[in-house]
Amino acid sequence: MTSTYAVIGDPIDHSLSPNIHNAAFRHLELDHTYIAYKIPVGELSAGIDALKAIKIAGFNVTIPHKIEMMKFLDEMDTTCKVIGAVNTVSNDNGRLKGYNTDMIGFLDPIKKEI
Repeated sequence: MTSTYAVIGDPIDHSLSPNIHNAAFRHLELDHTYIAYKIPVGELSAGIDALKAIKIAGFNVTIPHKIEMMKFLDEMDTTCKVIGAVNTVSNDNGRLKGYNTDMIGFLDPIKKEI
């Protein structure tokens, strides 16, 4: 069964994430697909309900939902708590866990220089 992943935000049409992720899935021969899903401001709750309804495996979060998304999580990693924002969410049978990978992407180049 195909697993579906997404990037959510508004605007979202410009996102290269679906092309990048779908190319990687094809290359790795994974039965996954990645979509862009526009969720306007004020509609995050309904958007998340829709993602759960289609049993989304996980999704990335971009502007303007990175902070508000935190209140819809069942669990979050320490990085989300420190930064105060989430950019990656896994869905385990309707239980949402949030992560923030922005800090890793920011700190890794700095660590390499030290």
